[in-house]
Amino acid sequence: MNEGMKEGKEMDEELRILKEFEEDSHWMAKHFRELQEKYAGKFVAVINKEIVGVDENVENLINSLKNKLSDDELSRTIIEYIPPKNLILIL
Repeated sequence: MNEGMKEGKEMDEELRILKEFEEDSHWMAKHFRELQEKYAGKFVAVINKEIVGVDENVENLINSLKNKLSDDELSRTIIEYIPPKNLILIL
């Protein structure tokens, strides 16, 4: 396989990962109210539009995910804090 083909496959893989990330981000935004009802004040981990972990402590969540996900899956997991309804965050 020549270098151009390798670079093309690597780029395809990167684009696939970016698309999955975008789809997971959209899924979280679309389901934010539901997530807030159920997981307010907690960190939620999502991959492939599926919740794979929830915890009040982000370090505990990451450690839990390390035990059940591959390194590849872990690197593609979105972790978001779900604020309570009346909390106002100033960024």
